[in-house]
Amino acid sequence: MRCARCGIRVATVFRERPGRSGTAVLGLCAECMVVLRRQPATRLEWLESAYDADRAAELAAQAGTVAPALGPLIATVLRVGVQEPLNIVALRHALIVLLEFLASPAGRTHANCRRAAQALSQRSGWAHVPLPLGDLMRTMGGPMRGTVWDAELTAQLGATPEQLLARLRAEW
Repeated sequence: MRCARCGIRVATVFRERPGRSGTAVLGLCAECMVVLRRQPATRLEWLESAYDADRAAELAAQAGTVAPALGPLIATVLRVGVQEPLNIVALRHALIVLLEFLASPAGRTHANCRRAAQALSQRSGWAHVPLPLGDLMRTMGGPMRGTVWDAELTAQLGATPEQLLARLRAEW
């Protein structure tokens, strides 16, 4: 189970939270627990609202319309990302095009960011991709999904499309 706060790391601390449709289990990774422990006033508030907020974000993404242009961009990244041998230049270009779209006014919607993150998180960790690029792709598959819904946290994690695009251009 992934951490309910960051969506990247494996959850190690679990809490039960009664919800409308039964009891939900919230899992947090050790790093997020450290962050929340530093801010005790917000920790309880976050734990109480995390389940409902995540469900609300999921419903908002389902209700929102994914841009028709997004599908081919994601398909290109996935197709190029699994080719053997891996073409780093083509993968970098496909990621730049995808991130430029997600950073644009037309592409920067909750539904688009969440759909792109879901598509990239479904792969097995991108272990075959060299580290700086693989790490960027794992970030895209995790915390980038909160770009519109939780912009402050996403920016703190360095996971907005603009931050990822700048990082991609600087590192590669």
